[in-house]
Amino acid sequence: MFNIAIIGAGNIATMHTTAYQKMKDVRIKTIVDVDVERAKIMAENVDCKATANIDEVLHDPEIEAVDICLPNFLHLETVMKAAEAGKHIICEKPAALTVEDAEKMFDICRKNNVVLYIAQVCRFMTAYQEIHHVLEEKDVGDPKLVRLSRSVHYPMLVGQEWYKDESKSGGLFLDFVIHDLDFIVWNFGKPEIISSQLISEEKLKGIIINLKVDGGPMITVNGVWTSIDQGGLHQRVEIDGTNGFVHYDNRNELPFVFKNTSGKSRMLSKETLCNDPFYRELRHFINCFRGTEQPLITDKEVIQTLETAIEAREIAREKGLNE
Repeated sequence: MFNIAIIGAGNIATMHTTAYQKMKDVRIKTIVDVDVERAKIMAENVDCKATANIDEVLHDPEIEAVDICLPNFLHLETVMKAAEAGKHIICEKPAALTVEDAEKMFDICRKNNVVLYIAQVCRFMTAYQEIHHVLEEKDVGDPKLVRLSRSVHYPMLVGQEWYKDESKSGGLFLDFVIHDLDFIVWNFGKPEIISSQLISEEKLKGIIINLKVDGGPMITVNGVWTSIDQGGLHQRVEIDGTNGFVHYDNRNELPFVFKNTSGKSRMLSKETLCNDPFYRELRHFINCFRGTEQPLITDKEVIQTLETAIEAREIAREKGLNE
């Protein structure tokens, strides 16, 4: 039995807890949260211990790994403590709020012979994996135009106040479109930013980033925290190449469509795409800890994605100051 502790008892921790409960060889032993009552509510559903004291987990020899589901500004400190305690680590995205801090996290994990995996869940969504396969097989020829977008209601629930403070969340660039930037790095390598713009109102934030890859496609990334709930997360990927296209829109009746000039095509329904990505992600990380799989996400890719997000944010800030 693989014993794990979850640090943080918020929304993302609920998703991780649900995923672990489906694994017969994994046991959630402890849930940690500064709000111990919230931790207890989650722990009751899992039949495990709850505590507000992280040191209880870090000094528990039975716990092999910790899953950090904390606000972004707490990642560095918590990873450092867990690494020094000899625990393997899963940490929600973004790894950290600066490249320097992310590098520190990986360095201390290597020094203490533990592994750190950053949870970029889109890599485990069926649609994104299908697109990756289409690109690997060069089924659309040379990709020339890539358009990625995502939108969701501005984070306003109780306990989400920290999102409003960019020094704690990293804002749209580091917390939200980090998924799309990770997709770009995964499929095309580190891009160059052509332009980046930010719209920032009290309850509406939006960004548009134009990028290019040497010898690769022109790319546009659009992210919005909307002023009103439009029905949950909306995410899209559209790729047009010299020999075909692949498009994904999670709100379409037929979300995934691929066609090319050779007559190949594939269309996938919502039901086909509805595999729990959090289960697939965390199952993969557990298997990597055990040495039965190789990590799908590398340290280098995590750093490159974070670098791109920070560069885009700085360019947008500079543009805003000069206008």
